[in-house]
Amino acid sequence: MTQLEPTEIEKKKGSKLEDKATSIGNSILELLKISGKQILHVILYFLSGTIVLFYAKVGKANVIPTNPDCMPGISECIINLFNTWDDRSMKIRFPDVSENKKYVFLDMFRNSKKTTSSVLLRYMIDLMEGLLMLNYSAFNSLFRMFDSAFYEWMIVLFGPIIIGFYTLGLSIVDFGYLIYLVIAGLAWSIKRVANPTEKNNKQWRSLDSKLDGTSAYIMAYIKFIGLCIIGAVALFISGYLLIPFTMIVCMFGFLMYKFDMAETPEYESSMKPKSFGGFVIESFKFFKRYLMGVIGIIITMSAYFTLGVPACIVSAVVLLLIVFDIISIDLFKPIEFTNLSNISNNDTCGPKDGQAPVCNTDQQIGGGKQSGTRKHERIKWDELIDSITGKSHLKLMKQIKALHKNVYAN
Repeated sequence: MTQLEPTEIEKKKGSKLEDKATSIGNSILELLKISGKQILHVILYFLSGTIVLFYAKVGKANVIPTNPDCMPGISECIINLFNTWDDRSMKIRFPDVSENKKYVFLDMFRNSKKTTSSVLLRYMIDLMEGLLMLNYSAFNSLFRMFDSAFYEWMIVLFGPIIIGFYTLGLSIVDFGYLIYLVIAGLAWSIKRVANPTEKNNKQWRSLDSKLDGTSAYIMAYIKFIGLCIIGAVALFISGYLLIPFTMIVCMFGFLMYKFDMAETPEYESSMKPKSFGGFVIESFKFFKRYLMGVIGIIITMSAYFTLGVPACIVSAVVLLLIVFDIISIDLFKPIEFTNLSNISNNDTCGPKDGQAPVCNTDQQIGGGKQSGTRKHERIKWDELIDSITGKSHLKLMKQIKALHKNVYAN
């Protein structure tokens, strides 16, 4: 039997089928690539929002220092977390432990100021400590505003965007404040230690012509030139190194605070997460259904752009079936929490809005005031924001919360 050769029409049909199969395969591959990339972006943004939510609770806990000479005198603090529409919430607890009162760089600066006799070192400490305290105070005010004015889901959704614009504006303020610190710190060139034999509690005083003589003023001039050079270098590297470094120290340091989930009668202590990773897991559990809904929408839109309208319709129908639990997928189901209790209105964290944190006098430098030390004037961020808005931002958020409750009740 002779084998028949395929006709030209059959060859073209086979070629079209192969091209169509290849095209569908490429479209599916493109769908997976686009969906995977967008899902990764959503997860990273959710993680960023969870970090900002944790920052808001840190601000509420009154553990962020706002005074270089003393640390906040905190006590055990329990805060509402993940409030539900039926006025119940999970609780997060910041315990009164020494780990929540340690600040690596501030503690190092504080100890160095008590022991060093170097004018250059005191000058550099003033620059770094001043920038750190400005950022601590500014972020503390922002975080407290987040917790008092917004729902948790609003913090997760809008927090990273607000933080981005806020840090940009704060970096400009940092540079202006650094110029002030560089100029004001030049006064260290005309100071010297009043008690050089004392090892752990150095006292500083201004030069006195009767006590110090001409040579001291010649040395002061040399020190002045040295401080000018250091200040110029600090300003030169501020945008590239100094200001970003201080912001990173603050933002990462906030994640190091010790906490756990407060116990309720139905919640065993052995189950409580005690690290930031545990906080992220609890956040994912609480927002899981909404997060998976966003991911489902992303897959549906990606199907439209890569496979066309029919694939988009099929994807949307499947998504609706999952949402209404006709197709059962555990990832889309809400988690029944057993660790909820009535929302507590008893604020154990203090201070109240607009008040400065209580200073723990036991941790003051040297146990009291030091002569010759210069106090930095802190920017009162709460008063500044309130003076601009007339506290209208707080009133607006309270009205929105009341509206939400009325809608839910009806």
